[in-house]
Amino acid sequence: GPRVFEREISSIPLFRNKAKHIIATAKIISRDFGGNVPRAAGQLQALPGVGYKTAHVVLGELFNDWPGIPTDTHVKRFAHRFDLSDNTDLKKISHDLEKLISKKNWQYISGFPTST
Repeated sequence: GPRVFEREISSIPLFRNKAKHIIATAKIISRDFGGNVPRAAGQLQALPGVGYKTAHVVLGELFNDWPGIPTDTHVKRFAHRFDLSDNTDLKKISHDLEKLISKKNWQYISGFPTST
């Protein structure tokens, strides 16, 4: 149940919201995708709590497909420090970096572990 799950993940920030989104997302994936994680960024981003960054991390880590650069606060700081983007919106920073960096290297930008 949701309360048990909340207790299990209570050590992470915003655990109540995350628990709600994870449970809702699991139900949608089960119902609409036959239990399989969608392989398209747009489908993933339509799920509760999934944005550009999460969608691209999931695609990269599960399917070794990096259709975009997952940008977080650390990548934002790096992009600003090295004058690679003037944007403050993470998705726009991702797009700025995607124009500058060869697609074959997108998986290495975020610092997430990679499956390759």
